[in-house]
Amino acid sequence: GDFTGIINFQGHIVCFKRDFMHEIYNTKNPFRIQDIFAEGAIDNRTIQDVDGRLIFVSEDGVKVYTGSNPRQIGYNLNVGKYENAVSGTDGRCYYLYCEDERAKKRLFVYDTLTEQWSEQRMGAAVLSFAQNKNGMYLLCDNGDILRMDSGFYRHNWSFETDLITNETVSIKHIKKIQMFADI
Repeated sequence: GDFTGIINFQGHIVCFKRDFMHEIYNTKNPFRIQDIFAEGAIDNRTIQDVDGRLIFVSEDGVKVYTGSNPRQIGYNLNVGKYENAVSGTDGRCYYLYCEDERAKKRLFVYDTLTEQWSEQRMGAAVLSFAQNKNGMYLLCDNGDILRMDSGFYRHNWSFETDLITNETVSIKHIKKIQMFADI
């Protein structure tokens, strides 16, 4: 099958398919691909290295990999099928937004210190997580930016690009934007 994700974990590259994990050895040719386990990730956005644990969402639940067989940690979440899943980490907690089989928006937080899950109320779909020295943030599909420890954070913002013609008069389209925001 197609690859769904890739991450550097404990000095090795771990590659995911929906139903399998592979590990790549060597830093130069010849590279060796080692089959690890018949467990996989549904989306690259669900894979996080949290305090030395690789946590990801597979077809049948949330799993943690520490070097041995991945074990199930999401059985108490009561989610039959994970849709539109995305995650983030602040180094201690694993934040998981997903929609369940009834399209209900759910936001879970797994604390690796206590090994406990909590659920927070969520009204909008989460597109992405980000973390910096000021806290854990999430971007919603309605344009809101939420800070996990303080709630709602909203400011008007915009950006401008230079007019670049490259000596032609044809229409130009922006394909990709990378930005650094001080919030």
